[in-house]
Amino acid sequence: KALPELACFDASGRESLYHVYLSPSQAAEGANWEPRAGIVLETRERLDSQMENLAQMREIWTRATNVFGRSVVPRIFDGIHHHGPSQNYTARYLAHFPVGAEADYAFATISENASFLLVDGRPVAEWPGWHDVHGGLRGEHHGTVRLKPGIHSLEYFRVQASLNSVAEVAWRLPGKERFELMTAQAFAPVAVFRPVDWAAAAAS
Repeated sequence: KALPELACFDASGRESLYHVYLSPSQAAEGANWEPRAGIVLETRERLDSQMENLAQMREIWTRATNVFGRSVVPRIFDGIHHHGPSQNYTARYLAHFPVGAEADYAFATISENASFLLVDGRPVAEWPGWHDVHGGLRGEHHGTVRLKPGIHSLEYFRVQASLNSVAEVAWRLPGKERFELMTAQAFAPVAVFRPVDWAAAAAS
């Protein structure tokens, strides 16, 4: 069995050396841990269903057990499927971003087909149903939320069912008139480490 291409782990302890253990055993403790930095994209096979509200999106996501892949991406600005050739998939981006001052922040979804955006678990913007990207290029589908200083989570669901793939999250900062792309610098940074050595586990 091939080794995973990417391993995510908590480095908040700021140690100089980490030991990472890879095991074929099922569901080790903490297997559902979610990172608190960067953007993690997961794609799954799309199941046929209505996509008219967030509840339907969540239900489809939960039932879709065929996972195409999971990876760290720099921003939510995609026109491709990162994990394969299929154009029938659902995607979930889990991101974390810092803000320095308490204020109202607006977020917009720009997508081909249904998309739903949540901040700190609260629905903020949505564009349900089957549609092309026109009608949303200027942030028409947006919402506003008041945020306090600190790290906040952003969860973004979208559905893909055509050759034209568009997924973008934009925001309007306090005092700004227009929406702009959330660049890689807008998100909490992710450290990249290179392994310096490895060893096979002792036979049990």
